Amino acid sequence: MVNYQCSVDLISEEVQKSLPEGYRVRPLEIEDYAKGHLDCLAQLTTVGEIKKEDYEQRFNYLKDRQDTYASIVIEHVESKRVVASGTLIVERKFIHALGLVCLLY
Repeated sequence: MVNYQCSVDLISEEVQKSLPEGYRVRPLEIEDYAKGHLDCLAQLTTVGEIKKEDYEQRFNYLKDRQDTYASIVIEHVESKRVVASGTLIVERKFIHALGLVCLLY
């Protein structure tokens, strides 16, 4: 069984079909450490040296907070490499009658 960070139900079939052939969008999985997730992030910013154990600890932290974080990746199917990554963060507000705001990083 795949250990996803959030529910696969967050990704519609329509979104999946919008990708070029050979790519799939899915939730972050704990095995993405070995599939280049950090290499993908390093193209945008400084990542630093992160051990597998520390990666897994952060993954589980985010998984325990699925009502706040949803990390999504795009994987190149043939190479099994992560080629894109984003995180949806739900911010809980006092304004707008305790409204919610979603931010995409």
